[in-house]
Amino acid sequence: MPYLYEGVENCKALIVDDGNVSRSILASQLRDLGVGNVVQARRPQDARVALERQTYDFVLCEYHFEDEAYSGQDLLDDLRRANLLPYATTFLMVTSEASYNKVAEAAEAALDGYLIKPYTANSLGDRLLHARQRKMALKDIFSAIEAGDFGHAARLCVQRFVGGKSYALYAARIGGDLLARQGHVKEAQALYQKVLDQHPRLAWAQLGMARTYVDSQQTPMARRLLHNLVKEHPDFAEGHDMLGNLEIEQGELAQARDSLKRAWDITPASISRCVRHGAASFYAGDKAEAVRPLERAATLGNGSKMFDQQSLMLLAFMRMDAKDTKGLRRTLSALDAALQNQPDSARIQRMVEVGRTLCLVAEQKSELLPSTLQKLAEQLDADDLDVEAACNLLSLLARISPELAAAPPCSDWVEKLSWRFSGNKAAATLMLAASAERPEQQARIQNILSEAQTAVQAALSQALAGQHRFAVTELISLAQKWRNAKWAEMAGIALDRHREHIADADRLEPLIQNLRNSFKGQPNRLPLGNDSGRQAGGLSLRVKVAPAPNAA
Repeated sequence: MPYLYEGVENCKALIVDDGNVSRSILASQLRDLGVGNVVQARRPQDARVALERQTYDFVLCEYHFEDEAYSGQDLLDDLRRANLLPYATTFLMVTSEASYNKVAEAAEAALDGYLIKPYTANSLGDRLLHARQRKMALKDIFSAIEAGDFGHAARLCVQRFVGGKSYALYAARIGGDLLARQGHVKEAQALYQKVLDQHPRLAWAQLGMARTYVDSQQTPMARRLLHNLVKEHPDFAEGHDMLGNLEIEQGELAQARDSLKRAWDITPASISRCVRHGAASFYAGDKAEAVRPLERAATLGNGSKMFDQQSLMLLAFMRMDAKDTKGLRRTLSALDAALQNQPDSARIQRMVEVGRTLCLVAEQKSELLPSTLQKLAEQLDADDLDVEAACNLLSLLARISPELAAAPPCSDWVEKLSWRFSGNKAAATLMLAASAERPEQQARIQNILSEAQTAVQAALSQALAGQHRFAVTELISLAQKWRNAKWAEMAGIALDRHREHIADADRLEPLIQNLRNSFKGQPNRLPLGNDSGRQAGGLSLRVKVAPAPNAA
């Protein structure tokens, strides 16, 4: 059999299939087509680890695994959400006729294709060649992305779509995402609208449009579109993801829990969706619902970069609430192991300290508590402290004795954290939820949030009264005192708006910028799992040039 194309002998392929015979046949077919390096994985979890470590030119993955709840689509989804599947990688799903409808949906997400069993070596070759031809047709776009020239890549995508060239829809999806990432919201909306004019029911285009509404603060329009999207496409998990994210930002935890549960129900083996559904359930007060997805995330994520340690932190709180001291100890051991793997992570170090404190409380070792609480108290003014850390500290505070909580070094935790993260609806809701075990702590947080809102409104009212400089300096003062990034941002906006009325605006500007720079832990990480990957509705921008194909 002739080689598929020149240079294919330098390509690397990964086969993911639980059938020994199927893997062997497929490996043989790939080698006959000229693929130089073929690696095999029996389980999707093994494939995920392999793809975390290196890039492959081809991934051929079975859809259904006999003894696994984790499907090929779950693997694909996790890889894309964690930015582990470059554009340069061809991902083909392999399946039986019975699963065709589900795999067709997965193929749209992968943007490459699928093989239906039984298939011949020729049909395999045709699929791989077609996928390569598409990647080569869009080579200028991929090259621009790899070079970091996202603006040029976006223009090339728009030109290809408007010009009706081959792979126009694929280019439009990439282009819309690139424009949105760069903050060119109107241009992204215009592109998505052109796509929807031709394909009104296209789910990814509706999702992209909703994302631009979120980015441009058009929340009601985003919500309407997302509700219509999930009604029209109830199995489109990313629609539920984005709706849940929006509901969290609006402080609607119960609704977010339900939306994220629907996304999880569709892909129950997705690590990131396990974490987010479990965390949303925890903060919504539904701990019975939270345990299963968080435990599943811990099991599936063992050894994976996709796993987020906040799952362990939330499980630790629930183990303590259930008086499961042995389970709490196991959770702390897992956090200790994570810290050994990332010894420079201040974030995980804080989690370990919180976990150790919980164990001391559970084991009634009160004589050791003051020293560990003092270590945590020293972190309250850290530049990188975020909402996640604040919620973990407040959850801990609500579980120690009222006497300890009211005395140094814990006596000012509620005040410092509430003032620092006021002005953010999601943060306020989550801090209150984190304090659910102690109603008096919730009440105090609520009072401080109201006091903070009054202080900010008083500062802003000075601008309306013509006291523009006073308004800016008051916001600066509040931001400095309470280390509040939101107010530093507001001071900057107020300065820009009233610059012509402020004689020493040029002197105030660097002061505000220094404040912004000092809050390196913000924009705030919410305690709902790792959001370091792409946004819902976005695509992976991780691109590595395949070493094999001849670009000629």
